[in-house]
Amino acid sequence: MSTVPSLLSGLSPWIAGVIGGLSANIAANWLWRKYTKPELVFGDTANTDFEVDNDGSPEARRFKIVVRNEGRTAAKNCKPKIQLQGKHEGSLYEVERTVCWAEEGHPSRITINPDETAEFEFFKITAEQENDEEVLNTNLAFYAQFPDSAGEDSTGDVVEWLYDDEFAQVQGAEFHDKIEKELFEKLEWQTNEIVVTSENTDRIDGFVTLNPDIKDAQGLVGMTVSVIPN
Repeated sequence: MSTVPSLLSGLSPWIAGVIGGLSANIAANWLWRKYTKPELVFGDTANTDFEVDNDGSPEARRFKIVVRNEGRTAAKNCKPKIQLQGKHEGSLYEVERTVCWAEEGHPSRITINPDETAEFEFFKITAEQENDEEVLNTNLAFYAQFPDSAGEDSTGDVVEWLYDDEFAQVQGAEFHDKIEKELFEKLEWQTNEIVVTSENTDRIDGFVTLNPDIKDAQGLVGMTVSVIPN
């Protein structure tokens, strides 16, 4: 009868050693993955560049969000998304979609290597000629436009939800390919967020702040764009 307890007694140190070894191996692997894990971060401010016409005059300026990998391995299948909801009077303006990277071919997903950066377009300010027939004069009008999910030069729809006087019930919806810059700056933001997800690291979220009091030539900038990590 003493054989079983003796056997268990002999096995206990061996089992404890196996469990201890497995635990140490799991802990070591976890620490190594954590140490080498990709780490995505947003740049503090948006990068900008101009679009020019055939005469070399600026006709639009793009605001691009910067994403950097500060980890030790590549971040795979990174995908950006923009989410905007802004109120003005009886309307709620909404833009929500995945967008493409500002890389050749406008891919929707990319790999960001360690110590490298990538950009995706958040919006652009465009200048358009508008004729005033009453005074026979041509003026510039400015608009905010947002990229579509296909990465083409066309812009995606902005949904304008129309509410009742109490802002309680939706009465209808209209779709726009742009918003007047002056209205864009007046919107009371309910949601103003950018998101980047990845196959092998944590998603990152950020709030975007628009500072509209910047003055410059032809009004094409008209604002600065900053990112606050969430």
